[in-house]
Amino acid sequence: MRELSVAQAIVDVVNRHSQGRTVVGVEIRVGHSREVIPATLDFAFSLLTEGTALDGTELHIEQVAGTELSVDALRLYDDREHREQISTGLPRLGPRPPARRRR
Repeated sequence: MRELSVAQAIVDVVNRHSQGRTVVGVEIRVGHSREVIPATLDFAFSLLTEGTALDGTELHIEQVAGTELSVDALRLYDDREHREQISTGLPRLGPRPPARRRR
């Protein structure tokens, strides 16, 4: 189930970039060629974050053409209710899938 490894990569990126602030939403883009099922990815993300600081974080998945896989933005706030969105410096996730052979 590739969705579980993709969800783990998302969790790793979010933890690295949130710097201890509460994350309320994550926006990602997934290319159709990645063959990732959005509902399964959302389920895997909720399994991995249950009981952690990311529990309850909303995952917004945008499916796009191609092979893209990236975290586009983190919506977060700190204890002072200061809201912020991080949308720069977030990495693309994983290598591109191998090209399919044409017969």
